[in-house]
Amino acid sequence: MTRLPGSRLLRSVLSRTFVLCSFSAALALSQFAYAQAPTVTSVTPNIGPTGGDRKVTIKGTNFVNSALSVKFGGDAATSVTFVSSVQLTAITPAHASGSVAVAVSDSSGNGSLPNAYTYTTGPVIYTISPNSGKPAGGNVVKLDGANLKSVTSVLFGTSAATIQSTGPSEVDVIAPSGAGSTNVTVQNPQGKYTVNNGYNYLLSITTQGLDDCNNDFPFSNTLNSVGGKPPLTWTVSSGKLPSGLTLSTSGIVSGTPNDQINTFTPTFKVTDSSTPKQSVTKQMIFNNLYGFQPIPIPATFFGMSIYDQNNDYPSVPFGALGKGDGTSWPFIEQVQGVYNWTALDEYVALAQKNGLSFYWVNANIPPWAAANPKSCSFYKGTNIAACTSMVNNINYLDTFINALVARYKGQIAMYELWNEPNVPNVFTGTIPQMVELTQHIYNDVRAGDPAALIASPSSSGEDWMETYFQDGGPEDVDLDDIHGYPDVANHDVPEAINGFRSVNVKLTNGQLGLTNLPIWDSEGSWGGDASNTDPDFRASYVPRSLLLHWSVGIQRFYWYGWDEPVWGTLWTPTGGITAAGTAYGVAEGWMLGATMPYPCTMNGGTYYLAIYTCDLTRSGGYEARAVWDSTQSCKNGVCTTSSYTPDPRYVQYEDITGAVFPISPGETVQIGLKPILLENQNP
Repeated sequence: MTRLPGSRLLRSVLSRTFVLCSFSAALALSQFAYAQAPTVTSVTPNIGPTGGDRKVTIKGTNFVNSALSVKFGGDAATSVTFVSSVQLTAITPAHASGSVAVAVSDSSGNGSLPNAYTYTTGPVIYTISPNSGKPAGGNVVKLDGANLKSVTSVLFGTSAATIQSTGPSEVDVIAPSGAGSTNVTVQNPQGKYTVNNGYNYLLSITTQGLDDCNNDFPFSNTLNSVGGKPPLTWTVSSGKLPSGLTLSTSGIVSGTPNDQINTFTPTFKVTDSSTPKQSVTKQMIFNNLYGFQPIPIPATFFGMSIYDQNNDYPSVPFGALGKGDGTSWPFIEQVQGVYNWTALDEYVALAQKNGLSFYWVNANIPPWAAANPKSCSFYKGTNIAACTSMVNNINYLDTFINALVARYKGQIAMYELWNEPNVPNVFTGTIPQMVELTQHIYNDVRAGDPAALIASPSSSGEDWMETYFQDGGPEDVDLDDIHGYPDVANHDVPEAINGFRSVNVKLTNGQLGLTNLPIWDSEGSWGGDASNTDPDFRASYVPRSLLLHWSVGIQRFYWYGWDEPVWGTLWTPTGGITAAGTAYGVAEGWMLGATMPYPCTMNGGTYYLAIYTCDLTRSGGYEARAVWDSTQSCKNGVCTTSSYTPDPRYVQYEDITGAVFPISPGETVQIGLKPILLENQNP
């Protein structure tokens, strides 16, 4: 076959023409697709003032930044900003109230969304600042927006905020308390406006403190928080818990501790489920201690000191007689070798008459036996001189103690080695000298009356006691003796025994290996002349002190004193029994024979600021709960209170005067410094 000249060239030209035509057609189709008209799918926010001037975001498709305009109900937006092919922003124009369509037009066409935006004369909120705060509220929050001058109410959730001021574009309020994310709603006569989840109450740990735990005794405390989005997760972020205790993710610290007697300082962290997550930490200080006993409370726990053995015998029940006034060495042996046993005989006889045990303690040195006569002075209101120095001959002390023990063998149940030797008006010698004095007393009593108990000196300072034992003070005493007075200058309240007055003793004993020693408080009540004298406060003091003494494991507590003119006065010769004395008898009735199944709890508070509860049980299904609010006060005849909702099982309560009141289901009761005893039945 013969080919025609130029056929290959012809085929090439035809091919190139076909390709070029195909490309042009595709390009035309592509440009046709790209030039589709815009659509509007949403406008946010979708409501604003009739005066306009609100920035909104318009979302849709096919937006082109060419000949671009936006209209609200036919009125052009005051400005339009192209963001992307699917988003614009615009500033609304003024318009009459009502719902309008929002239309977008550009070089490709037009698109609109009916009823996309509502103009209102009611309030509108643009911003909330700050938009978060503490659960307690109380902070100023500024609401910016429009039509706000006539706002009459602002709600955070369902709680009303306090309006401070209003203006056309701003409302200032005080945030109420709350939790979690909450809606903010403003209202005026023309309408209301709600910002969903407009304010977030920050996650906050509300537990202020943990109860101290007892080694080898079950423990459980719950950590609490407010704010944040549940579920919450709790962890220990630093520090540690005593061995045997664990923290659950739900915030329960529980277990049976088995660790050193010591102070622990864990930091707890709680994290919520919001996005992003909120978390907050808090360090808490608590102690692993010892001594609590869940046994029936015996009569011997209730000790009482009588200032004048010739006064009327106490009208309230008690189970042990405290030290007698005027019965120490300087009173008995004013002249060497001449003993005046009269006062001590009367106290011993009084104890025996009433079937009570009695204890004796020394304080001071008679002048004739003092190494330093300049340390001597007269007891207030007497002609009896006593000295604070060391003895000039230790044999003088031995002679006196031997005579004492021989006379009262089997009649004095306990000998306290010395009264408050750390106090300057009692002893000004050195600690090694006090070690020598008390070692001799210890040896003399052990030899003369082996059945008698011997107590440590009753120092009111644990640093002193630690040095005393380290310097050789007899450690094989039968019990550790304290004086449980509060620190009048700082914490003039009975809760001091739940705090430093017992905690420091136990921490010291833990360091010294003396945790086997039972603890007695041989002298305690409110302080002296500087203490709170309000009668209601003192009445409240007594039952709180009794309950907490037992709760911290003190096995005997001698109240000082029944008829003492200043310290712990429960009775006076002219006025008879005081309100505090009545409260002692009522509280003794609450406690005697009852079992405290676990220590009193602060319910997440601290030693001095807490709602305390102390549970008591008896046979026959009896359950009771003593409760008080230590954050309240009593002053000038007025005692403040807070509301408390008892557990439904309690049907009545008794106050510290002995009056009983019924409780209806769901009823709240008022609690303050004066404890009440909730009961599920009559005891």
